[in-house]
Amino acid sequence: MTRIRKTIAEATLLGQTLRARRKDLGLTLANVAEKGHVNVGQLSRFERGDFVFVSPNLEWVINFLQIFDQSIADGGPEELLRRFSTVLARSSRHEDAARALVTALESLR
Repeated sequence: MTRIRKTIAEATLLGQTLRARRKDLGLTLANVAEKGHVNVGQLSRFERGDFVFVSPNLEWVINFLQIFDQSIADGGPEELLRRFSTVLARSSRHEDAARALVTALESLR
């Protein structure tokens, strides 16, 4: 897996986006930490933009908060499949939604 590096400006912007989205969803740092088994201190560092590389924990937070990050999305089909697989594993509701999505995409042929 390629390590995605962020500049200070990119990390700061992503951190601000994380905080704003979390607050928009009415979640606390503790709520997000509990869902993803991520340390509250680490979440706080992410929101401050205090990171250089996108770690698996940061990627989980980005996905959980449903934030689109172009640098992560550019991973190609393999990365997309990995992310899709992660979503599928969350619950049967996610699997049902994924089946509906695939059916809808197939109908676009």
